Amino acid sequence: MIVAGIDCSTKKIAIFVIDNGENVRVEIESNNKDTNMRINEMFLKVKTAIKVLNPDMVFVENSPYLQNIKVTLAIHSVVDAVRFACVLNNIPVQTVEVTSWKKSILGNGKVQKEAIMEFAKAKWGDLITNQDLADASCICQYGWIRMTNE
Repeated sequence: MIVAGIDCSTKKIAIFVIDNGENVRVEIESNNKDTNMRINEMFLKVKTAIKVLNPDMVFVENSPYLQNIKVTLAIHSVVDAVRFACVLNNIPVQTVEVTSWKKSILGNGKVQKEAIMEFAKAKWGDLITNQDLADASCICQYGWIRMTNE
């Protein structure tokens, strides 16, 4: 069983994979100044990454509702790009709310970033180098539990 957890922002897509005990991390970034071009570049990269990783299931954090509608829509576009990349590769994908994975994995749907990082580093060590990967690893753990009942 291969499960991927994905955390999206407007400049980076962090992917963490659990593959029967072996873990992989992938970070996809674009520094293009134009938001639409960044999203397009990341889409092409994530489409290839999903094809290579070939997970049985992908769990991607749903886009949050932020006060800045422009950023909210951009993140939503990145999440949709990930979903579309999965569809093109015939990989099932499910979105998950941030409060759902936080409550399931850390026991509190409103837990702060520091607690997420502490948990992820304790579980996966040096694979966790930033907050995006910490979030992606916890999203992946959430998906792993749902797929394997472990």
